Amino acid sequence: GFYISESFIHKKLVIYPFYQEISQKQKQAIKPKINQKLLFIPKNELLSYSYLTGTYAAIYRYLLPKYYMITDEPEGDLSDMVQNWQNQINQGVKIIQLRSKKLSYQSLFELAKMLKKTLKNQGFGFINSEIEIAKRLGLGIHLNSKQLLQCKRRISDRKTLISCSCHNDAEFKKAQKYADIALISPIKKNHYDNDRLISDEQFKAYSHQNLVTFALSGLKKTDATYFESLGGQGIAGISAFKRSSQNLR
Repeated sequence: GFYISESFIHKKLVIYPFYQEISQKQKQAIKPKINQKLLFIPKNELLSYSYLTGTYAAIYRYLLPKYYMITDEPEGDLSDMVQNWQNQINQGVKIIQLRSKKLSYQSLFELAKMLKKTLKNQGFGFINSEIEIAKRLGLGIHLNSKQLLQCKRRISDRKTLISCSCHNDAEFKKAQKYADIALISPIKKNHYDNDRLISDEQFKAYSHQNLVTFALSGLKKTDATYFESLGGQGIAGISAFKRSSQNLR
């Protein structure tokens, strides 16, 4: 569990001390500051509370894994896709974003229900671009860069995670205001042959803000450790999560 204290000024909760996981025995040794109320909160209940803005990133960094899977375009027998989701979950992948540019609204909705059922509270599911579907099913929302730049306010409460695509400073500044997770790309050249790549220095600078970052494009699972060393959460991608038998735990 975690110790949580109440802020005098904002009347919201902040992690105390920072986001240190502690045992029931250890909690007896922690003393509150000048009449601050202390709560002992189990890990699985952390997202049920409201916090100061900067505290959320600390919580997400603790709760989120280092692999963020994005699905390929759903085609053919969808049971193969669902089976791959389960395989990836069994191997330690705990974030899956459902992405489709071709499925009808209803078909995507039905597939999203299958994603939620497959996850079974074992991880975090996101729907790419279709905000209404995500809200109906209680899944996370992924905003493409166009949607992000159009944001004038946060599109959901803090109980719904928002991830987004970021390719430059302008998009990242928007992400800091309206999202929880930023997928930073392009990191390496891919089949689009991008000329403007995000440098290691840029990625590191982004990753030391109050936002969880994943490196995206042309990466392998084995690259996650390197981007963690730069301050990021890990890597995101499509091809890296296709029917892999590699054990990630």
